[in-house]
Amino acid sequence: YIQQRYDIGDAIECQFLNLGLNDTYLLQTSTGKYILRVYRENWRSLSDILYELEMLFHLHHKRVPISFPLAMKNGSLFFVLKTVEGPRQAVLFTYAEGEISTRDEAYCLAYGRAAAQIHNALDDFSSQYSRFHLDMGHLLDEPLRTTLPILEDYPEEKADLLRVVQSLKEQVNRLPIGELEWGACHGDFHGGNAHITKDLQVIFFDFDCGGPGWRAYDIAVFRWAKALDQPDEKLWEAFLMGYTQHRAIRPPDLAAVPLFVALRQIWLLGLHSSIATYQGSSFLNKRYFKRHLHFLKKWVAEHIDEIDHGT
Repeated sequence: YIQQRYDIGDAIECQFLNLGLNDTYLLQTSTGKYILRVYRENWRSLSDILYELEMLFHLHHKRVPISFPLAMKNGSLFFVLKTVEGPRQAVLFTYAEGEISTRDEAYCLAYGRAAAQIHNALDDFSSQYSRFHLDMGHLLDEPLRTTLPILEDYPEEKADLLRVVQSLKEQVNRLPIGELEWGACHGDFHGGNAHITKDLQVIFFDFDCGGPGWRAYDIAVFRWAKALDQPDEKLWEAFLMGYTQHRAIRPPDLAAVPLFVALRQIWLLGLHSSIATYQGSSFLNKRYFKRHLHFLKKWVAEHIDEIDHGT
């Protein structure tokens, strides 16, 4: 099917790589490797998808190393698959060479540089298509709408979450929102979503969670991921060093990072709650919520004092 529609040589193998927010396939042809993404039904609107593809072409035009979409022989950037659950859009991307590296300081330094390069290149990006915003509705309100009904079975955890949310809302109200940098974001700088080559070139992929948003949130995702999996401040410091070598971070944005780390954790709870309908809900148990809320409460207790609003 793909071979008939793309000028990519003869298809050799199509391997199912990952069931994530979307389905990802590795396609091997006589001309090389490619990545096929099949969007989940009703996950993204067509406008959302076209915004993402337009953003990728903007970055590719500016020679930022990324995995970018390929056009079909008829010029279209996507095709629609008729599936049991309904129509699903599919896009073919170039393959990002390299591999996901071990999380050492050298990798984090290179990752920070690449993240800054993306922000620099997107400063003048605009799109004719609408896209969801990485705002408080997306990071807090929507996640709560999907998470709280599940927590009805776990009243203690629900009460813990609501207490933290109330505290975070008070902090958000104190933020100098108008002073925070806003622009197109990758949305998922968690340390993955990129391959790194032997010469430390970082090639990003998977902009599916990106869109217009606070740049402080974009860089906070990296700190969140390191705190969650590898609580080593040296890795965050290496990322910051790499980032600031190519792009300055204003004090209000840096001060807001700890708050956005907490909001990212709530976003994650909402994401997992929303995908349970097609990936299963057995993991959303008391142990899951206790573990993730423990991180959230601990982070707020230890880092909320880092927020010095307006300085």
